[in-house]
Amino acid sequence: MKDVLKKSRELFFFTVFVGIIMTVFEVAAAYGIGQMIDTISGSAFGSLNKVGVFCIAVVALYMLFGVLYTHFSKKLNFSYLTTMKEMIFSKIFSSPISEYQEHNKAYYLNLLTQDIDRVNQNYLTLRYDNVVYFGEIIISLTVMFSISWKMSLIFIIITTVTAIIPQLFAPVQSAKTEKYSVTLEKYVEFMDIFLSGYESMRSLAIEKAVFNRINEKNSNMENARRKYESVNESITYIIRSISLIAQLGCMFTGVYFVITGNITTGQLIMAVQLLNSVFGPINSLSENMGLIKSSKVIQEKLEPFLIDEPEVQNSYEQYTPGDISVKDFSIELSGKKIFDHFNCIFEPGKSYAIVGSSGSGKSTLAKILGGYYTDYEGTVTYGSVERKKVSDKDLLKHVRYISPNPFIINESVKNNIKLYRDISDEDVLVAAKKVGFDESFLEKETLGDGAKYISSGELQRIAIARILLDNPYVIIFDEPAANLDPINAAQINKLIASIDVPIKIVITHDWDDDYLSAFDEIIDLNFGEVSAKADN
Repeated sequence: MKDVLKKSRELFFFTVFVGIIMTVFEVAAAYGIGQMIDTISGSAFGSLNKVGVFCIAVVALYMLFGVLYTHFSKKLNFSYLTTMKEMIFSKIFSSPISEYQEHNKAYYLNLLTQDIDRVNQNYLTLRYDNVVYFGEIIISLTVMFSISWKMSLIFIIITTVTAIIPQLFAPVQSAKTEKYSVTLEKYVEFMDIFLSGYESMRSLAIEKAVFNRINEKNSNMENARRKYESVNESITYIIRSISLIAQLGCMFTGVYFVITGNITTGQLIMAVQLLNSVFGPINSLSENMGLIKSSKVIQEKLEPFLIDEPEVQNSYEQYTPGDISVKDFSIELSGKKIFDHFNCIFEPGKSYAIVGSSGSGKSTLAKILGGYYTDYEGTVTYGSVERKKVSDKDLLKHVRYISPNPFIINESVKNNIKLYRDISDEDVLVAAKKVGFDESFLEKETLGDGAKYISSGELQRIAIARILLDNPYVIIFDEPAANLDPINAAQINKLIASIDVPIKIVITHDWDDDYLSAFDEIIDLNFGEVSAKADN
């Protein structure tokens, strides 16, 4: 979190400065009111006019700095939120794919919405508010000491006790905040699954069962929210009640000092106004400190994403084109040994089909070759460099993996092929023609949510066109025809066969001899370490 604070440090200090100047004029207004009351005993109309002009000027300046404080505080909030999101996205995109997959989508959605909002509201925003409140307390107490140090000392004792008591509630707030965050994350995860599986649920006619499940999840979610908000609001009222008792004690003390002739009536009124500038901020400080402590759990969750790590000249080596050699390769996922001392080699100028029964590790091997995982035993060498010695960024320039379910955005076909890259329309058209698209299809404006306006075959062609734009050295197709009808599957297989790339690897469940004969070599994972030459 300190790196987020560091990036907005200057704006933080300027916001605090403006806020403290604003409180100076608030205290000056209290002084003016006291002077106005004291003119009653002197019956000095001229003095009253001067005091009136003074009060009007002070209020005008207070309003001006109040507006400025609002402007700069909101600008600071904007800086905090955008910085956090930028750092989170930077961390996500710089992390290994395997590390990203340790959490589900709901985790990241909650992180980028609810979690950073709560940290911003319950920690970052309160930091500069607290400094301004503290400044207001110091300024107000200084003026009060000038009126009567004895009275002010009693006020300090009362306010200190008032500030300590609310801290006892912080552990309760922290526990409720953590529980609410976990429940919210599970709720978002469930709703994501529900919305993704809407069609399947309708087709199975299980609306009633799903509806009951949704109601159960909604009830759990809203119950957690109710408890979270109820605890926070109840503690707020308790703190305010304690503050009210303290104010009454201070008022009693002030009246006593007037009766005994230690201060004037005007000074009492001024002290009462200043008392509000002490108790209001103290009350807010007490509430804020509880909220800050309660947000610690969320801060710890965000912390790994908010570390601004400087670029370090590491020992990464440059990717070198050549064979992909897999030697004594072993990997365990979710407690299951997928490969145990597996060996194979992929040579330039050849195409490979990887076959095997379900669960044999076809997709795992594809992702390993595509650079997804590095937590394996043995070696995976590209040219003369081991995978672990090549940076993700460098490797992915040359090795491309196409998943069975390509990512799509609800924009034009052309934009889906470009996918936010700075690529000319001419280059896009060349790649599009290679996969069988014409210029008019490229201009199709929207593909719909979930690509509902195009076929599965067209979706797969878009994914292939994206890859061809970069002229990779290795292309790995993971079950490219898995979701296609026989006609589209044959067309995609024919398209893949026509692609000229140094190393082409296709994961397939198609055991047809005619289809497999198109490959230079076949690797059958059912037999472990076996590479069979195809009969051409």
